[in-house]
Amino acid sequence: MNSLPVPIGSHLAPLPIARNGARTVMAVLNAARLRQKVIFDALEERAGVSRSSWHGWRSGAREPSIALLLCVAQALGFDIIVRVNGAEIVVQDVPALVSGRFDARRRKLVLTLPALAAKSGVSAACWSAVALGKQSPRLSSFVALANALGFDVLMRQRLSYSVA
Repeated sequence: MNSLPVPIGSHLAPLPIARNGARTVMAVLNAARLRQKVIFDALEERAGVSRSSWHGWRSGAREPSIALLLCVAQALGFDIIVRVNGAEIVVQDVPALVSGRFDARRRKLVLTLPALAAKSGVSAACWSAVALGKQSPRLSSFVALANALGFDVLMRQRLSYSVA
């Protein structure tokens, strides 16, 4: 179960992102937006996200793609991280991550694409489209793929960042 992050010094502890954790993530990002006094026009300019998308994500009526969530998180001073066996990777390029690290892990686990699809609930066609950069998966699909491969997905506030 997701809980809100706990303050540690001047930053927040990493927030684990569950497959159904979009509303929790959006609550944390909205709190950061309010704390930083970022108005929607500025957020739209920084992250390319409309007010209606933001409200749809916050209410749970819609779910963000991982690409748009990355833009918003980075604009508000957060990183999305995948972690496996203690190693952390800051997510920046989803297709490169999926076709690189995720695929290497899939091969190490000796999982075929159909087996990964059965384990994650995300189709092999979606995997291929993401790996080729033709599609950005919804947050829940990204988390499901990561979890099926043994990765945890986290969101962590950067200690310092510049507000453009």
